[in-house]
Amino acid sequence: MPEEEIGQLNFLEFDVLLTRKHLADDKLRLNAGFIYSAIYNTADGDPNREAVQPTDIVPSMREDKTPDLTKMTGEEQRNFIFHVFMGAGKRSMR
Repeated sequence: MPEEEIGQLNFLEFDVLLTRKHLADDKLRLNAGFIYSAIYNTADGDPNREAVQPTDIVPSMREDKTPDLTKMTGEEQRNFIFHVFMGAGKRSMR
């Protein structure tokens, strides 16, 4: 999209454009993550190291392995529990 047209977007259209940009960035990071994890997990070195996942370098896909619910707000707790039971990509109950 040309730069001059961006100023003509309403807030909803701009939000969609920004979301598309974030998704494209995440896809590029995930592709790099596949290479990163393949090299890291197969390289000689410390035999006690933990394997890494491609999603470890994608901030929006990174999951806290042991989240502390007591430090979350009520909204964050609700979102976390909803994600546990519904998972990503499943149809929303809202």
